[in-house]
Amino acid sequence: MGVTREPGLASNPLERRKRRLPNLVEQCVDVAQVALGEEKMTTKRVSAGKKQVSVSIETARVEHGKDAVAAIGHIAGAPGSWSALVDEAVAHYLAVLERRYNNCEPFPPRNADVVQSPRVN
Repeated sequence: MGVTREPGLASNPLERRKRRLPNLVEQCVDVAQVALGEEKMTTKRVSAGKKQVSVSIETARVEHGKDAVAAIGHIAGAPGSWSALVDEAVAHYLAVLERRYNNCEPFPPRNADVVQSPRVN
């Protein structure tokens, strides 16, 4: 027995979904200029106490993490974004490393007099 769906419904997989427009406020775009076709990007805003950095992570791991956020993001206390998940994961792993290698103490700042082993290429 086949199921017929009305055209235009979001639940219809046969209907082609329209591309979502980016959130212009988050991207610091002047909406008036976009309406005139003169989109002008400014720097992205990052919350105080945070730093935007670029890292390389395996694609499969990124997709798995984003799937996890999508599945549990609505639960109180769970990471609600990819950035929150990565931040929480790094904090957790740093605590593990401090316990394992630094007697549960925070690691000293990089510019402190610390003996560093030579890099192996």
